[in-house]
Amino acid sequence: MSLLENDSGDDGEVRHERFDYNAPSLAAVTEFFETDDISDVKAAILLNQTPQEIYRMKKHIRCYLRAPCPWITPRNLVDSAGETLCSKDEHPLGWMMPAGRQGVLFRHLVVPPVAKLYPDLFAEPDLETQILQDRPNGYGRFAQAPFVVCREVLIRMIEACAQEMREHPW
Repeated sequence: MSLLENDSGDDGEVRHERFDYNAPSLAAVTEFFETDDISDVKAAILLNQTPQEIYRMKKHIRCYLRAPCPWITPRNLVDSAGETLCSKDEHPLGWMMPAGRQGVLFRHLVVPPVAKLYPDLFAEPDLETQILQDRPNGYGRFAQAPFVVCREVLIRMIEACAQEMREHPW
């Protein structure tokens, strides 16, 4: 079990909805950035949401990933296994985006509409709010996860949904 999951409750129990409970500590957030994966439990803990809310959010993400991109690809889109996802001179679907840095351009099409649906989680705060979010309290915990953490959770959820859709395109 990861530090993030242990960090969610004093008794080690994973608490998905933490009313009156502090957000994760800096150690848990650092551990999140050291790994590349994201599970629904980690997303729920970092965003202080229930698993049902994460499931609903992933449904919205998948909806946006099914939409075709507005431009034509200049070359073939190939996944890590070498399989061609989209041929040259075609409009790829959002889920066909490559993982990692190659998919930044495609993720740009999905991040703003999801952020608009969940402005309290993913909208960029003003400078004063962001400075307050980035400071842990006296116990070394955040009042809420900083904006950069929330945005990274969203990006990883988009990549995870795209990967699932590549494996099961139905």
